[in-house]
Amino acid sequence: LVKGRIEGRIEGRVEGRTDAFREMLLGVGESHLGAPSKKVQRLVSEIQDPQILQALVIRASTVESWNELLAELPS
Repeated sequence: LVKGRIEGRIEGRVEGRTDAFREMLLGVGESHLGAPSKKVQRLVSEIQDPQILQALVIRASTVESWNELLAELPS
């Protein structure tokens, strides 16, 4: 029971971090690259790894387009 609660809390924190990085990515990206298309929004929403999202947030201000930013994502 305790193990389940701990695992649930960890999953909740990871999910919260993922959502926060996703929101940051869309915000920073929109500021620097313009409004994301529906396709970009869908691609970003499918990313579940907070470390990948964090790296994209950092990289967003150094690229020229959403396509360039997301080009290296696995298909």
